Amino acid sequence: MSNAFHWIEYAIIENIITKYFNISTFWVNCTSTIYMFSYIIGIIPATFLLDRYGLRNCLIIGSFLNAFGSSIKCFAIERTRFWLVMIGQTSVAIAQLYILNIPPLLAATWFPSSEVTRATAYGVFGNQVGIAIGFVIPPLLMPNLDDNSKNSSTITVESLNSTVEAEKISPELMTEVERNLMILSIALALMTTIIFILIVIFFKDRPEIPPSHAQVLLRNIESSETKKSYWESFILLFRNINFILLFISYGLNTGVFYALSTVLSQMITRELGENFLVQAGYLGLSITLSGIFGSVICGHVLEWSGKFKLITTILYIFSLIGTIAFAISLHFNSMEFLFVSSTLLGFFMTGYLPIGFEFVAEISYPQPEGTSAGLLNASAQVDLF
Repeated sequence: MSNAFHWIEYAIIENIITKYFNISTFWVNCTSTIYMFSYIIGIIPATFLLDRYGLRNCLIIGSFLNAFGSSIKCFAIERTRFWLVMIGQTSVAIAQLYILNIPPLLAATWFPSSEVTRATAYGVFGNQVGIAIGFVIPPLLMPNLDDNSKNSSTITVESLNSTVEAEKISPELMTEVERNLMILSIALALMTTIIFILIVIFFKDRPEIPPSHAQVLLRNIESSETKKSYWESFILLFRNINFILLFISYGLNTGVFYALSTVLSQMITRELGENFLVQAGYLGLSITLSGIFGSVICGHVLEWSGKFKLITTILYIFSLIGTIAFAISLHFNSMEFLFVSSTLLGFFMTGYLPIGFEFVAEISYPQPEGTSAGLLNASAQVDLF
């Protein structure tokens, strides 16, 4: 949850961050896209470590990097230290490699077969809650720049090899932004440090008694030394035509969600005005909250029906309809229809996330869930660009 918050915390207040740090929009977008770039570069070694060393060790690595990056950002509040923000953001981006792929493997390792789909949905639920909070809290903490515009002037600044046209922020608003960024950074650092300590103390790699027949078989394979190597599993996955088709389609669907989330604030404030920053946050909230409900409801429907292909097809169709409706609503500057279309979009597009994890585990068995889920997520990061 905290890792997902880091992903969107700067992008959703892009107009504030560009003026505070004197940077271009490109660099604000980099605080989000560094997640995707790190994932593409690091997914193969991360899934190898997950396959070799197990859940506990990888969660310790991920939670440590998350806490470390959060702590670094506490020292990056000064206006000349955006480079330090990017170092901290890179650390938490690398941490996601050991966090984002965990739900399907955790569910399969700790829960009986009848509860795996539901457990995966609740695991994805946590990530979506983090995104939802990240959409809302930063805009609510930041001052309204419209109050500043009456007494401001436009200046040209040289920043990170870019020339940026930016408004001066009054000293009073600058102080308020600085104070609230510090509050946000300290709160995240404390939360992630506590989570890291709790994982080190309490989290176990797997239960003593296998919860399902599939886990019994996997442990027998491990004990008999017939388990395939990581690279053998990797090659077998890409020889599976069903996996390849899901890899492509999941990437397109989820990549659109990641891209939309990254530039949501920019789209709304450019089209409707900077005083709509908070509304942009609420739009993001409506997308993720409806996605949370979609994840849980679709997980239950899948568990009841077992119709992976049918449910996936339905979700794709309505995701397309939601995307078109959102684009039309934005074109006509209709905030009411934007909320309706974003809710529709979120329910089906982000509601598909746990279904994709379960579907890929189903079609790739007995390959490791962490490997297949990691590659599935990688397709979304690639398609973002």
